[in-house]
Formats: sequence, C-alpha cells, structure tokens
Amino acid sequence: MTRTRTNQLARIADVVAVGYEAEQAKMRRLLRQEEELLARLDDLSPARARIEVGGGLDPASLTGADLRWQTWAEARRKEINLSLARLRVEQAQAKSDLAKAFGRSRAVEGLIRTERTRTQPTQPD
Repeated sequence: MTRTRTNQLARIADVVAVGYEAEQAKMRRLLRQEEELLARLDDLSPARARIEVGGGLDPASLTGADLRWQTWAEARRKEINLSLARLRVEQAQAKSDLAKAFGRSRAVEGLIRTERTRTQPTQPD
C-alpha cells in the first residue's frame, strides 16, 4: 500500500505542478499587459504632446488641431486607465490564485517528504 500511496502522491504532485505553472503563466501575461498599458499611457504624456512654438501661431493652433489632439489624447488616457484598473483587479485575483497554487504545491511536497520519511527503513544505532 505504501508504494501505491507514493505513486498517488507523485501523480497528484504532477497535476498540482501543472496548475501552479498555469497560474504563473497567467500572472506573467497580466504583468506584460500592464507594461503595455503603462507604455501606451506614457506615450500620451503631456510632455510628448507639447507643440514647440517658435514665435507666432503655428498651423496646428490655427486649425484647432492641437485642441482636437488633446481631446483625443485625454479620451485615450481615460480608456487606458479604465483598462488598467480592470487589469489590476484581474491581477489581484490572479495573485490570490497563484498563492493558492503555490500552497498546494508546497503541501504536496510536504506529503511526499513525510511519506518518504515514513517508508524509509529505520537503521539500527
């Protein structure tokens, strides 16, 4: 029965390891998405949007293009920030799921260690 239990624990460990790896992959994907959103937000920063005026009114100001661009950029910032907020909620859940998967992994490792210790023959002193 002991060998059967060890084999069962090994199979359980394999399944738990796959689950843990899947949770890690999910978290990596979410972190990449966050980086992409932050980069997009940075691209819209006011410093990048400044129009250098060399001395009079430039064509963008005269046509109102700068105001339209600022309005467009503000709308994009709002969309990106909303996506970022949703993503961070998803990350919080993924972090919790990852912690649970990590705990399962460690618990199974502990069970395997205990089983191995229990089944090892005792050596006389």
